[in-house]
Amino acid sequence: MSDTPKLLSASAMALSSSALLSALIGVLKAKGIFSDEDETNVYETALLLLEEAEANDDTGAVELAREVIEAHLDS
Repeated sequence: MSDTPKLLSASAMALSSSALLSALIGVLKAKGIFSDEDETNVYETALLLLEEAEANDDTGAVELAREVIEAHLDS
């Protein structure tokens, strides 16, 4: 199998996960269940989880994922 379908599948999974997480946080905030601080905590916890996984990643994917989350926190 060529890498294109694998890359497309991986990209689709990442996008769908990101969209679902953003939607979930948005709904929880709209219902007053989540605060801005809670949202920040989710992303900071995700960064900690990525730091733990980074030692086992030689592809650079974890580092790129961390940069995406950090950019969200900075905005």
